[in-house]
Amino acid sequence: MENGSGASVGKPKEEPVVTYRRTIGLFRIVVCVLAVLVVALSIAFAVVVTQLKAEISALPGDCPDTANIDLNPPKVLPPFHDLTQEEISQVKEYLYDQTDLGLVRPKNISTSLSYIFLIDLHVPNKDQVIGYLDHGQAQPVREARVTLFMGDRPEPFIQEYTVGPLPNPYYKKDQTTFPFRNRPTTAPELKAAEEMITAHVNNLVPHILEESYDGKLGDCGKKCLAFKMISTLSTATSSDPRTRKLWFGLNPVIEFESLHSLDFAVLIDVTSSNIEDYKIDKIYYAGDKFNSLEDLKNSYEYGSVLKTRIPYPEDSRVLFETIEIVPREVDNSQWSTKPDARYAQTRMMRRQRKTEVEATVDYDFSAPKYLTFYNDKHKTETGLPRAYRILVDGMSKQMLTVGRGQEASIPWARHQLAVTKYHETERRSSSIFANFDGENPTVNFQAYIDNDEVLTDQDQVAWVTMGVHHIPHTEDLPVTSTVGLDLRFLLLPNNYFQEDPAMGSGDAVRIEPNNQNHVSQGLHIQTYGKSENSRCFPRKSNFYSIIQERPGSVFTRT
Repeated sequence: MENGSGASVGKPKEEPVVTYRRTIGLFRIVVCVLAVLVVALSIAFAVVVTQLKAEISALPGDCPDTANIDLNPPKVLPPFHDLTQEEISQVKEYLYDQTDLGLVRPKNISTSLSYIFLIDLHVPNKDQVIGYLDHGQAQPVREARVTLFMGDRPEPFIQEYTVGPLPNPYYKKDQTTFPFRNRPTTAPELKAAEEMITAHVNNLVPHILEESYDGKLGDCGKKCLAFKMISTLSTATSSDPRTRKLWFGLNPVIEFESLHSLDFAVLIDVTSSNIEDYKIDKIYYAGDKFNSLEDLKNSYEYGSVLKTRIPYPEDSRVLFETIEIVPREVDNSQWSTKPDARYAQTRMMRRQRKTEVEATVDYDFSAPKYLTFYNDKHKTETGLPRAYRILVDGMSKQMLTVGRGQEASIPWARHQLAVTKYHETERRSSSIFANFDGENPTVNFQAYIDNDEVLTDQDQVAWVTMGVHHIPHTEDLPVTSTVGLDLRFLLLPNNYFQEDPAMGSGDAVRIEPNNQNHVSQGLHIQTYGKSENSRCFPRKSNFYSIIQERPGSVFTRT
């Protein structure tokens, strides 16, 4: 059938319908794929966020929870670990149970009773420690060394014991006895002496304190004075054997009273264990010495006491000195155009010190030196002995006359370093009794040196002495400065390692730019194989933030 235009008219074709259906099917597939992608991205995003949170929380900068810090001692105590609270308590209870000692507890102590003065770790034998640490032998028994003041005996004395085994002791051994007069000063003794001086001065010469210092002892309002122990007096200085004497100085009762000392001091004889026997030995007042307070009530009354003043010199100068290192001149003609040319240099020379006398070191700024200890059988690849070096940072010269007065109690201070052969009986350079035993030292350190034993191929002990000369000055108020006054010595490797031992540190990190000329290109972090979180920037570091915000910044790690 044809219409007027000549076109054929018939049944419509079905192809467009099929095309539409295909299009709809394809659209559904695309929608499904997109839905799957959205879900996958959501899951991936959640995983990334979780991981990021974990990394952020692992960054340094937060303070740890102090509740998780365990301050308890280790279950197995190393040989040199200080006594624990439990060990000290057990030692005390063991000693109190010993009826032969008759010790009183702290609240009842006095100079005329017996009580515990000191409980300290008894360092085990060196061979036992080395056997335990290096050869798997049994751990040394832990023991305590205790010092007892036996003041209630007919002839009072000091007694020391080794108590063990810890923590449950059942024996005391190695008893050692010392003169009672050599004991360190204690609170009961000082309190009794202060009260005795105060009572006598208030009874006999209170007017001297008021007229000379505008102050009083005891009921004093805002003008209070008090006596404080300032020094011991050794028998080597007093030439009065078998005595125990203390100097007490008069000070205003204010903060840092030691910087405001007055020219009034009292020497007290406290030799007896009975405080009723304490007595005034000498009086120092205004530059003069008096034998008693009565001698001071008479001299003062008759006007024979003179006060002196040392004027400050008007022409005094401030001087500055430097300690120079003197160079050594050597021939330089082969390197110079001048035939007689010389130049200064320093040279290294090795000197082995073979005996204890040779091994004492008095530091000389004109001859600085390294102090090294080594085993000649162990050398580096270049033939140098692997050694340790002692570096002393805090040396001062002992200014007292050798062998005179109290100086005999501190012979270790004569040298900045002394090296002696190791002896089990030479554990300490001094003792707690040194304030009073100058006439016959309990520990005679000089004897360690004077026997001049050979040191070669022997166990050696290095005795290091440090000190500082401190002249009180106004900057000591209100707190004595510490900058520049710190003392230390270091035991350093010297040709012992092939490189800086810090390179072997377990947490070593090296950070450097990926491009030295363009820091914005990120950083390279070398963690030397460490698998833990290697981020080493503080969380709030400005540098960390700047690096992250720069375009193209990246972190690479190896």
